[in-house]
Amino acid sequence: MQMNQYHPYAMQYSHTVYIKRTEVPFYSDRLNKRIQVHSYLSRLVDYLLSKDDKKIDFALNSLLTKSYQEKLIFSISIEKDFKETMFPIPSILDSLLNAIVSFTPENKNNNSNNNDDDDDKDSEELTTYKLNLNNDTILISKIVSILRNSILQKPNDQYLANNPTALLALLEIAHSYLTYRKSLSSKQNSFDPNTFNPFDSLNLHPINQLNSNITRYIIEIFSKIIQYLTLQQPPPPPQPPQPQQQQPQQNDNETLMDITTPPPPTTTATTTTTTATNDNKNNNENEDLVKSLNEKNIFSKDQVREMCYGSNKFYVLKKLPVSILTKKLLSILEMSIYCFKDDSELLACVETIDYICKSKRNRYALDELVMKPIYDQFIISNNSPPPPTSSSTSNAVSSPLPQTSSSSSSSNVTSPPFPTTTTTTTTTTNNNETLQSTSTPPTFQTLTSSVIETFTIKNPKKVFEKHPNLISRVVELLSHSHQSIQLLSIQILSTLSKSSQKLRITICHYPGLVRHLINLLTHKPTGENAEISKRAASLLSRLSKESYNLPILLPFETTLAQIALTDNPHSDIITNILVRFEIKNNYN
Repeated sequence: MQMNQYHPYAMQYSHTVYIKRTEVPFYSDRLNKRIQVHSYLSRLVDYLLSKDDKKIDFALNSLLTKSYQEKLIFSISIEKDFKETMFPIPSILDSLLNAIVSFTPENKNNNSNNNDDDDDKDSEELTTYKLNLNNDTILISKIVSILRNSILQKPNDQYLANNPTALLALLEIAHSYLTYRKSLSSKQNSFDPNTFNPFDSLNLHPINQLNSNITRYIIEIFSKIIQYLTLQQPPPPPQPPQPQQQQPQQNDNETLMDITTPPPPTTTATTTTTTATNDNKNNNENEDLVKSLNEKNIFSKDQVREMCYGSNKFYVLKKLPVSILTKKLLSILEMSIYCFKDDSELLACVETIDYICKSKRNRYALDELVMKPIYDQFIISNNSPPPPTSSSTSNAVSSPLPQTSSSSSSSNVTSPPFPTTTTTTTTTTNNNETLQSTSTPPTFQTLTSSVIETFTIKNPKKVFEKHPNLISRVVELLSHSHQSIQLLSIQILSTLSKSSQKLRITICHYPGLVRHLINLLTHKPTGENAEISKRAASLLSRLSKESYNLPILLPFETTLAQIALTDNPHSDIITNILVRFEIKNNYN
């Protein structure tokens, strides 16, 4: 030990100050991985935004490999020192879409003068941007495959749903291909332009050489991100007029009267009202113009955003109009349910439709654009005044069952009972004075409902065989060999039957529906098919509660009675249906 004191190395380093480990610049594994990912994505963004085909192909192959390995995250940003609101920097998803999507500026002002500043401003304001898709099917196939593989990795689904450019590109690719596929089919759906097509098929570029798997991938993508999308919403209800201020004046031994003194009209108020009306009219015209341009994939300057990366500059969408998203998404879903034959393709399509049906915030768009044209051509509403009443009491009288009359071609049925009538009288005693409200006279009756709605039902065979639609295709899928497709089809019909009375009537009157439900009810009611049999019984029970459907269900009374006598686990539900039939026969 003493020899070490005189060792030359010990003498040399005896006064050395050793550095602590914590003071050494050290990168953790997490930080090293983050730096590696950022540098990797930055290089791929450079390649994707370059004009070199070899670099673009290398970047796409690298991203395709990452997506297969479930290691590709779209939410990672490559910005360093700038805020996105001040200096927008393209993400890896924006750069990926730039390979197939571009917005070309178009100047609508042909008579502009470059020497005049005002004309330059007008020229900038009238500049529009038109969507252009790359016709290279190999690039489209690779990019759609990358998006489909990466959608299973969180939070890529939410990030993709919030990217308007990606949504528009996917919708256009699927809509173009399915429009081409539908044109080859002899069976037309409810979006036939010769009938009541709410969609515009202008400016479509059919992609004939695409593989059908690409469209299936797009449907699978929307089946995963549909929960983050908001479709067209119902218009806000009209605001009720504000009540005018009332000044009651009380006199001795006199009834209270409501005195309203409207202000005298002035010229200023009239001018303000006229100006506001003109402004609203101009705004509506501008909105209609922008909407018509958006349907042709032409967007205004306020709807796009410029992205810069080095010397490269391109445009992306700020926000996709809800009407465009709703119409094209529902259009490709209905076309795909007819065009697709593969089980996986049909399953992805039916899953998306089922989620839209269950979503309360998106059900309005489905009812208004898809279901309403279907039942409007089958059911005609007839509004009639209520029957006269002989008493002025407030007791409501209702019929136990609505009356039904049917014929071979059409049926007129009065379903709702008589409206409830009430009389309101307010009596207050104060200083031996009786005060009666003047708004509701005590000697007359106030009707809460002034119209009774009846339906005229057309012959279902003449209507549905001529124009097949979404419901008819879902009814056909009840006989599909794939169990999941059968179950989702029953769920769609059950959800639709809960939404409105007209849909319950329309669904039940489809040829073959009741026979399909009875087959599912009796075929293997236990084991793997127990859930399908249970949902078929519940749907049949819900349809039997509607009096308009009883003429369609009564011919199957004997078959249902035979099923109820067996050891079917749903015999109780079938027995309740038979009881409704018996009550109907006794009532008639």
